[in-house]
Amino acid sequence: MEQYQHERKERFKDRLEELRHLLAEHENTSNRKLADLMGLSHTHIRKLRSQLSTSNESGN
Repeated sequence: MEQYQHERKERFKDRLEELRHLLAEHENTSNRKLADLMGLSHTHIRKLRSQLSTSNESGN
């Protein structure tokens, strides 16, 4: 179970980093377009973007 949770956190971090790079290149791109580019759902992109904005506000 711990291994699964660790892998899940790593995948999440990897997706956040990929999204950061895409947003740097395509700042005003919609969540649906980003979802197409990353192979994820637009709702997952919304959650990732929310996480990014939260981490940016806290200075992480």
